[in-house]
Amino acid sequence: ASSEEFRRIREPRTVAEVRQWLPAGTAFVDFLEYDHGTPNAEQKGKTDWERRYIVFVVRPDQESAMIGLGSAGAIADAISAFRRPFQSGQNTSENRESASVAANQLRRDLWLPIEAHLEGIDTVIISPDTTLGTLPFAALPGKGDGSYLLEDHRIAMIPMAGQLRELFERNSDTPANNGLLVLGDVDYDAAPGAPESATQSPLPLLADAGTRRDAGQLRAGHAHQWNS
Repeated sequence: ASSEEFRRIREPRTVAEVRQWLPAGTAFVDFLEYDHGTPNAEQKGKTDWERRYIVFVVRPDQESAMIGLGSAGAIADAISAFRRPFQSGQNTSENRESASVAANQLRRDLWLPIEAHLEGIDTVIISPDTTLGTLPFAALPGKGDGSYLLEDHRIAMIPMAGQLRELFERNSDTPANNGLLVLGDVDYDAAPGAPESATQSPLPLLADAGTRRDAGQLRAGHAHQWNS
């Protein structure tokens, strides 16, 4: 069953399908890395090849847009510089300065061409390709000084377009799974499979009562939302 579900998710999807799955105020941003060929200006019959990115912006209320983003290598280098200060032993003033420059480059070259098609959009669902899967899009610079992209849009990431159907269940024959897993008052020192009586701490943590109460409120709120 799981293999069948995986094959279904990987099936090629049309733009029309994606548009009908998207709720109002939501855009799907699908990246693709590809080989771009350009005739060599000096040698007739020779083609120069370069890895590039292209992106498709799909929203339910407008025609889709296809945008060329240029060299995949340049974007990969910028992503590497942007991430470097967060790596072990790399949080130096030089690397932080380089990361700031790279962040602005990524906003200019990668995000601004997309943002031009996001007017009125609250939620952006991103399907990255290759190196873009390592980029924390939400942490890119936002519209305001010192702001982040997460302050402009709700950002979500999915591996492929086929998962949109499972997310929104617009035309699915399978009812939505409205279950909720809630954890609270967890005893992390308990042995696996130990009975509850053996896992009670004689000195409860201060957080226990709060997490127990919060978990109960979450369960009650979830039941009210889906059962009403």
